[in-house]
Amino acid sequence: MRNRDDRPGTLAAAFVLWLVLAGLLLVTSVTDYTASLPSSGAPSSTSGGSLLFGALVLVFALRMYARRNWARIALTVCGALVALPVVNIPDVAVGVPGWAAAIIIGIALIAIAGIVLLYLPASNEYFRSSGRGGQAGDDGTG
Repeated sequence: MRNRDDRPGTLAAAFVLWLVLAGLLLVTSVTDYTASLPSSGAPSSTSGGSLLFGALVLVFALRMYARRNWARIALTVCGALVALPVVNIPDVAVGVPGWAAAIIIGIALIAIAGIVLLYLPASNEYFRSSGRGGQAGDDGTG
């Protein structure tokens, strides 16, 4: 049975991907905010949404790494919401420079990879081995 310090590599890789995704969302919110000020004098409404979403992904990633299964499920929902626009990329990329479309696709691929890593057998076993569903106070001994 695994203890807290014996996380599988799949979970560590997923954690890194979720941190990268949160960072990209936070950076895009700042750049969107600063880009919208000169043109309209007011911040873009999407910058606040990206900021909040990036912060949520960061919190969920930290809780997932602390063996909370509910956070793994929340990250799955967040990742699906991030990846959904890529399904219809021609509509998403209308009027967007090529580099921006590449960033959108890259963010979606990171989210998809993060979701897949969360549900590989080693990750599943890690979350199941907590014995109590990864509740607060679990010491990993079952």
